[in-house]
Order: sequence, then structure tokens, then C-alpha cells
Amino acid sequence: MYRVSEEEILASQVEYKKNYPEFKPFHLSGENLAHVSYCFMSVLTTQNGADTDDYSITDNNKVEKYLSDVPAGDKVLILGTGTGREVLVAKDLGMDAVGTTLGSRNVYFGINYLGLKDTEILECPNEALPFDMGTFDVVAGFQVFEHAVAPLLFILEQTRVLKVGGKLILEWPPADKFNMEDNPHHQMCFSPGQAKALFQKAGLCDIKLYYDDMATIPEEDYWRCDQNKMLCIEGKKEPSSQAYIQMCRNL
Repeated sequence: MYRVSEEEILASQVEYKKNYPEFKPFHLSGENLAHVSYCFMSVLTTQNGADTDDYSITDNNKVEKYLSDVPAGDKVLILGTGTGREVLVAKDLGMDAVGTTLGSRNVYFGINYLGLKDTEILECPNEALPFDMGTFDVVAGFQVFEHAVAPLLFILEQTRVLKVGGKLILEWPPADKFNMEDNPHHQMCFSPGQAKALFQKAGLCDIKLYYDDMATIPEEDYWRCDQNKMLCIEGKKEPSSQAYIQMCRNL
């Protein structure tokens, strides 16, 4: 049976490095890239309903709760807004708000029934947003994070469109209350610790974890799935993450 010691590995690496070949960064071939793109699109379409995703707006709704401190005039992106009623609330609060959705009927309803402009509700994947880097002061997603088919790419894309110093806010359900069998559109309900790790990997700072009643999640509960409240996380974009995201996009 093949065996090799650490000493033998070190010696062979020392010898090998005397004549390094030119480094060639990894790239997908055109065929593989097309295959990955098709697979991603196929999974993404599982989130695209044939009817409208219309949500009630009540007192203490998510926009008013989580975005109450956003100054009037700030540019805000609301992810997965369905027909766009959350955008209306944000606009009533004075924000310059835009919403993303999946489903052409959501867009049709938002424009033709709710009176939104075609620049205020857009059908697009949250992993490939049609906005320039540094467009928004705040990006918020309520019950969207658990639908992300590529979580790190999802977080990186939200960070990309944030201004430096801008804030990303997400709310999602705990795993034990919303399992995959009962919610086939869910990809993964993260523990607080997993969500924080993704935020850190995307270069976000000043990360806060709290429940939907705004109480701080204790560190000893970061890795628990048996939470009985909705989970929330927010983080800010720091200058160093701008360069990191640009590098990722240029690979």
C-alpha cells in the first residue's frame, strides 16, 4: 500500500520548487461553464412560482421593524419582495426603494395593480443583480436567505451592490420549525453561527445576531437549530471587502 511521510513530502516539495512551472489559474471550460450555468438556472427555477407571491402588510411589519432607522432618501433594495408591497411600505417611509422578485406575474401585478414603476420591481436572481457596485445604502431580505441556492454567492452579491458602510439585513426561520420536507422551496435554514460565518467570509463587519423580537442571540445559542423565533443578522460593508469582491468577479 502506498505511504508517504511528512518528511518525504517536504523533501519532494523542496526539490520541485527549484523549477516551478508557470502557474495557470483554474478556469472552467466553455462546456463546463455552460453546464454549471444550466444547473444553477434549473435549481433557481424551483423558486419561480407560476402565480403571484402576495404577502400581507400588518402593523409591526418587517420593513417598519427592521428598517425603522433608515434615513429618508436612502437607497434600499428589498430582496424577494413578491408582488412588491414591501417596496410600497419603504417608499411611504421616504426611502428610495427597489424590490427583486422571481415570477413574471409578480412584476405584472406590482406594476399594473400596485402602481410600482418598472424600475422599482425587477425579476432577477439575487445572485446576479442588475445594479452597479456600491448602489445601495441598505439591502434587506425577509424569508429569502433560506431560499439561496448558492449561499456564499448570494451574500457576496448583496455585499457588492452595497455602498461602503452600507448594511445588509436578513431574517430567516430556524431549521427545526421549518424543515425541508414541509418547505421544499427552502434550500437550508442556517444556524446563527453558520450565517455569521458566511457574512465574515463575504467581508462584512460589525455583525449582529438577534431574534425577530430584537433580543440579542446569546453566543451559546449560535449553533442551535432548535430556536423558537425567527433569526436575524446584519453586517456592514467595509472598504476591504470592495476589493475582495471585485477580485472574485475578475477571476
